[in-house]
Amino acid sequence: HGSSITHSSQAGVATGTWPYLVATALGLNHTNLGYGGNCIVSPLVARMIAATQADYLSLCLGINVLGDYGPRTFRAAVAGFILTVRDGHPRTPLVCVSPICSPPREHTPGPTGMVLPTQRAIIREVVEHFRKMGDANLYYVDGLTLMGPDDMDVMPDELHPNAEGNRRLAQRYLSVVMPLFGLKLSAELTT
Repeated sequence: HGSSITHSSQAGVATGTWPYLVATALGLNHTNLGYGGNCIVSPLVARMIAATQADYLSLCLGINVLGDYGPRTFRAAVAGFILTVRDGHPRTPLVCVSPICSPPREHTPGPTGMVLPTQRAIIREVVEHFRKMGDANLYYVDGLTLMGPDDMDVMPDELHPNAEGNRRLAQRYLSVVMPLFGLKLSAELTT
């Protein structure tokens, strides 16, 4: 689940999206709930995910709600989203990925005063809290490890990876996120 970055609107073709490339490389079936401009930490989407059969879950949260939530309300929304997903998937491996790099949004506060580093910290804190409470199958991945400041060559609008950016993001997802699920690709991604 995620925003236009997960929707992969700049991938060029459906078979070039990073979620497709990751799933295909590992022989997995996937459902992409990437909603361009609409990844708003919606309780209804969390309920839909909770009701859907899944062996692995990945949530890319944050960037679409930069101007909608303040720190307190964002923390509660993320915690509530995770808890709702956990209602249907109490032990399914679940990774929460914070926003990837977007230079115009890194340190320019939205209407609520939020910036991307604050969102990353809040998502990490919520995940760490639930892990301390015993959720050993919940993980946090900093989005900057997937697409950081050095990746602007494949992000022409400083937000959405282009076709080459989707391949790069897929390769990093395969090497950073999927091993948390116990899944590893034995060679480089080929496209």
